[in-house]
Amino acid sequence: MHPQPPRELVRQSLGGNPEAFVAVVRHFEDRLATLIRYFIDDEDDAADVFQDTVLQAWVTQHQLRDPSRFGPWLFQIARNRSRDFLRRKHRRELPTSQNELERILNQSRTTTLEQAESVRRIMRAIEKIPDFEADAIKDFYFRGLKISEIATRTGRPDGTIKRRLSTGRNRIRDVLGVSPKRRRPTMPETDSQELMHRFPQDRPTIQINRSERTPFYVDCQELRWWFAVPRVDESVLVATYSPDQWTLTSVMRMEATGIAEVHGVEGIEIEVTESDTQTSLISRVCTIVGRLTEERAQYLAVFQRNGKFSVETFLSEAFWRDSMRKLEPQWTFDEAAPRIFARTDESSDESGAGNHEVRIDGRLFSCLRVLELEGIPEEPDSIFTESFVTSEGRTLLRRHYCHPECENVSVDHSVEVEVDGAKFVHWYDNLTDTALRHP
Repeated sequence: MHPQPPRELVRQSLGGNPEAFVAVVRHFEDRLATLIRYFIDDEDDAADVFQDTVLQAWVTQHQLRDPSRFGPWLFQIARNRSRDFLRRKHRRELPTSQNELERILNQSRTTTLEQAESVRRIMRAIEKIPDFEADAIKDFYFRGLKISEIATRTGRPDGTIKRRLSTGRNRIRDVLGVSPKRRRPTMPETDSQELMHRFPQDRPTIQINRSERTPFYVDCQELRWWFAVPRVDESVLVATYSPDQWTLTSVMRMEATGIAEVHGVEGIEIEVTESDTQTSLISRVCTIVGRLTEERAQYLAVFQRNGKFSVETFLSEAFWRDSMRKLEPQWTFDEAAPRIFARTDESSDESGAGNHEVRIDGRLFSCLRVLELEGIPEEPDSIFTESFVTSEGRTLLRRHYCHPECENVSVDHSVEVEVDGAKFVHWYDNLTDTALRHP
């Protein structure tokens, strides 16, 4: 939850103090600008609407009866001004931090009298996790730094800091012996068995070769990292195959179920469920709200159900990144030798890397290979992925690589990839149901 501006400052602003008004608006500035940009793609137009919003707020703030509602009131003005702008331009409407340490205490079912000892236990647990995760935990929870500030201090991307916080919290729970509640099944076992039978038990034979055909670009409408397209009635099945035997471990279903609205922005709701081979039960993983613009596939909100329910939206700090729809066979990664890559542009962590022919159990697909590096290559928590996207814009296969010293995961050390001198090993594969159909 975002902190509110001091009440006295809001009171002075409502009393007509211009300096206080500016200070209060600056408190909401980043979220206000983000909200407007989700309505209006053009940066200059969005800046104009931002100024209109601030001007209207200054002129009409005397009408606000409840000072504690200044933020919601300001955001509603932004929504209205954005819609007014779109109507004037005759443009269609666009289709559309929580305290985790307290959560750990709550999961441990501690009472107020026990919290002091619990905090001491947590501090001891922090000393037992990797330093880079412990430092992120301390900076965020005890020093009060924002994710962006930690990223600037450490020279790491926001996503890396966010992942370190998440992984660090999980490790702390493990040290404390606190396990998230098991997810409740939402579908009968027979449905799970039917879902699992859509894919072979053993990973199909996969052959990948560089294509000599004319290079092509891809309009990929899938949300970044996931395989779902935010369009009603779209669905996809995604199988996970893991070493040592490269057998099927789970199948996810991602299904667009209807229209949803987040902060006044319309999008498509996508339900994500997972079937596990060990339990034979289908569990609800999360709900995603996303949308397509002319240039991007964007996340609007993510509702997680991992132990406890949590919600993040595009106004949350370090929210999930959107992605450009147009993928080109450009070479941000230079392949000096097979499976040895060097980045030619370190400002970009995702890039097309040539057209390839992918053969899966005799079915041949023409694909664009897309490489993505999450994190800094030499850091032990960085991840490298290699995706193959068909000319129709659907991901066929995604291969995940992690560092050889990555803890508590099974890897295939016989397959290595090198990125900027850092070695990665084969972690697991995702195969979509696109691979089961003839191209």
